[in-house]
Amino acid sequence: MRWERPALAAVLVVATLLYGWGIGHAAIHPYYSAAIRSMATSRRAFLFGGLDPSGSITIDKLPGAFWPDAVNVWLFGPYTWAASLPQVVEGVLTVWLLHRIVRAWAGPFAALIAALALTFTPDAVVLNRATIPDTTLTLLLVAAAGALQKAVRTERLLPLITCGIWVGLAFQTKMLQAWLVLPVFAGMYQLAAPGTPLKRALRLLTGGVVALAVSCSWVLLAWLTPAADRPYLDGTSNNNPFSLVFGYNGMSRFSGDPTSFGAVAGTTASRTSGNTGWGMLVNHTVGPQIAWFLPLAVLAAVLGLVWHARAPRTDLLRAGFLLWGGWLTVHGVVFSVSNGNHAYYTAVIAPALAALTGGGLALFRSEYEAGSRRRVALPSAIVQTVVWALVLD
Repeated sequence: MRWERPALAAVLVVATLLYGWGIGHAAIHPYYSAAIRSMATSRRAFLFGGLDPSGSITIDKLPGAFWPDAVNVWLFGPYTWAASLPQVVEGVLTVWLLHRIVRAWAGPFAALIAALALTFTPDAVVLNRATIPDTTLTLLLVAAAGALQKAVRTERLLPLITCGIWVGLAFQTKMLQAWLVLPVFAGMYQLAAPGTPLKRALRLLTGGVVALAVSCSWVLLAWLTPAADRPYLDGTSNNNPFSLVFGYNGMSRFSGDPTSFGAVAGTTASRTSGNTGWGMLVNHTVGPQIAWFLPLAVLAAVLGLVWHARAPRTDLLRAGFLLWGGWLTVHGVVFSVSNGNHAYYTAVIAPALAALTGGGLALFRSEYEAGSRRRVALPSAIVQTVVWALVLD
């Protein structure tokens, strides 16, 4: 359609302006920005995520999300804009990728709505100019979703392997959080991909092995490197990379024991913010940042699955609602049962909310134009969204 490219270009320009405006004075995270400065000046600090140039101690995350920032600071100097620019680029790329994915799934109208919804999500606007790993995590998981969708559509193994690589790289940015999408990805592929159940299972196993290998690469490197030749791993009481991943950034976030699997109790307690429980996504702190389209997204996922319940097993429209609805559900449940979340953790569900918003409105619009009994869904969704916006405001 003639309007597609100009409309997408306009959305990307708006996203660039929103995310990049004033990055010279962006409120970058002091802890992570110190590590970026160190990583830009020392190979050892770069490889292991050293907090100081001498590489005596690391940050409390894997360093993957900060490698682009460190490279940019090494190229252009220790400026705020240099540290923030990769986040801006990653945010705009996420909008562009989501548009492509939703277009292939639900059409150009849905794609444009999804791109707009993601662009204007408050969490995304703020986070995409900050040195926080969630921006990189979101980009890589969206890329993984696109590869998975292509694997389902084409019955080829290479896109599934690519999906595993993207998930593995996402693990390097936020560790176990990157794996939350794997049950959804596996279920959607097994349900909707062509081929016999055995062939689908074998292809899934191949993609899973790739995801595991890429995910564990840095952890194994740190584990095999003698402790004297690398920095001490922050967040751990035993200098063990597995404790960093599965303890400090894993079990300690869900159990009452702040020292689970070798986590450091003091730092574990300091990061808990109290954003937890089943109402976490809509509380007064998190809700205004992420949940504007939450009721519409839930309605879209439910009706999309119900209305296509009798469709052929390989129905791509139903598969898309399963993918994005599962993404939203799994993250919502995990955030709700954890012992505390920062509001920006929820940025990873913004693509799912945006995709369901676009796909849902496109589906409701087609039913409305068809004049069926289901046409009431479109005006109901619009009224529901307006009322919900007034509640959140």
